[in-house]
Amino acid sequence: MPLTAEEIAYYTKICSELRPTEQTVLGLLSEGWSNPYICTEMHYSRNTVSGMLTHIYEALNLTGSNGPVYSNRTRAAYLWHLYKQREDLL
Repeated sequence: MPLTAEEIAYYTKICSELRPTEQTVLGLLSEGWSNPYICTEMHYSRNTVSGMLTHIYEALNLTGSNGPVYSNRTRAAYLWHLYKQREDLL
């Protein structure tokens, strides 16, 4: 699923604008953590983590059916890794 330079810039901007707790949740998700493990690590309820993930997916525009079908978790993890790679280069 190659992205254009403009798309990468857009998604990295969105990731950088997420709240720090949402960035932490997205980082744990990208490492393969399940919602219950994220809840335990962050000391949040399942509803809180679920709500954060919903907000993250909406911010990253992953709630529609545009383009190829990927799970929201997989696509969000991919975009987070792109963001972290770009952040490491700066």
